Amino acid sequence: MPRVLTLHFKDMEILVTLKVVSRETLYGKGSVEKRGEGEEVYKNALLTRDGAHILPSKALSSHYVDPEGNYVADTLLVDVDEKAIPVIRSMFKEPVNLSKAISLEDYFSFQVERTYIVNSVQEEEIHRLYRACENLLEQKKLYRFAYAYYDTTTRRDVILIPKDEQLFAVVGEFAELILLKSTQILYSDIEEEELEEELAFEIW
Repeated sequence: MPRVLTLHFKDMEILVTLKVVSRETLYGKGSVEKRGEGEEVYKNALLTRDGAHILPSKALSSHYVDPEGNYVADTLLVDVDEKAIPVIRSMFKEPVNLSKAISLEDYFSFQVERTYIVNSVQEEEIHRLYRACENLLEQKKLYRFAYAYYDTTTRRDVILIPKDEQLFAVVGEFAELILLKSTQILYSDIEEEELEEELAFEIW
């Protein structure tokens, strides 16, 4: 069952779910299985360096071990300067306030990682939110909020985009714009014959 996200917008709270949109949902998915003689499905597994232990998928996804291989119950994530990294709380733990927006120009620097369809059984409220997103888009702006499926230290953002009566949520991060310096080529240092060869072209 999908997790329910609460969006707080102006004077209302909307309970929504996020349905992922991917190539698989649009075009289907193909997979290859490896089976044994008894039709049991084989799965890949990781081995420890000494080959004595098998680590199934996601075995260490939420656990930590020290250099000696002992389980560590409590951890504090720090940066290279040993300063604690702030944790972003899961967006499902408390209502998300829709009050911040970005310009359409800034959106063009947004690297999209995944896309969701925003669904809700509150038809009147979600329709009102859709119209608000449309009005904001006419001002060349889009609503945004922090994305955190679970508590995390990795910042992601959600951008709400209205399209054909359906509200989409795109997840990703902003890429810093890097301006390259122009390069000036001094042809005075190039032999005349080399310059003619470099500029030569054929007309078909």
